Amino acid sequence: PYRVIKILLDTFCDCKQNAFSDSNLLTNQDPQGWTALHIAVLYGVEDEALLLIIDACSIYGALSIRNEFGWTPLLLALRYGSSTRIIKALLEADVSSVTIANQSGTSPLFMRWCAWQKIDNVLARSAIAFNPRTSIHAVDNPNNLSGSFRKCWDDMLCLLKAASFHYEAKLH
Repeated sequence: PYRVIKILLDTFCDCKQNAFSDSNLLTNQDPQGWTALHIAVLYGVEDEALLLIIDACSIYGALSIRNEFGWTPLLLALRYGSSTRIIKALLEADVSSVTIANQSGTSPLFMRWCAWQKIDNVLARSAIAFNPRTSIHAVDNPNNLSGSFRKCWDDMLCLLKAASFHYEAKLH
């Protein structure tokens, strides 16, 4: 079922022949720490990434495996613009992944916040002087948003809900 993933693994991963067989596809890592899910998320293979997420739910820790730079599949999904479906699936499968930062200390929430700020700065610079409603700070209806701005909004809501759920669960 993972034909595309296996082609990507064979092409881009520095791993032994058959290191990523069906039985260990979810947890095996190449020498740089990349798993099949890292690759699927990085290259935006949405259907297969979703299948890997579903299958990985049954293996403790499979969704929070880090590569050599500390990047989890969720951090890669946010960094490289994976679909909101993948981000939601990763968060629903392992809500604690919202708290895992990479080696630089960048958490999923901080990463999305930085993207949000970049979009806001671009909008602010391109705003017409007499129309301050162009800035993100004045957005009162997210349905009016489009493109990367809308995606950033959706991703941020997913992350905030997951973080809220995670921290609320820790309190009880």
